Amino acid sequence: MSVYYKGKEFRVEEKNKYLNISQVGKLIFNEVEGIDKLIDLQELSIWGNKITDIEGLDNLKNLKHLLLFDNKISKIEGLGNLSELRILDLSRN
Repeated sequence: MSVYYKGKEFRVEEKNKYLNISQVGKLIFNEVEGIDKLIDLQELSIWGNKITDIEGLDNLKNLKHLLLFDNKISKIEGLGNLSELRILDLSRN
């Protein structure tokens, strides 16, 4: 499975259910196409992208690790349904 951002494909590593969208420049999170469909995703890494806010992760109910460090996040919403979340890294925001 894949997601797309500005025409570039980012593939989910199936074995570990891991997606890495790190260091792509200024990423506008709500423009990442298909991320809401990754219901089996367990780890999401989107560090170093100058992201300012996060939303739309409600469907990722199996997410265990969310790595958002080294961005510019001042607002984060929609994590209340992520009952499996064990690691949330928001450092350097």
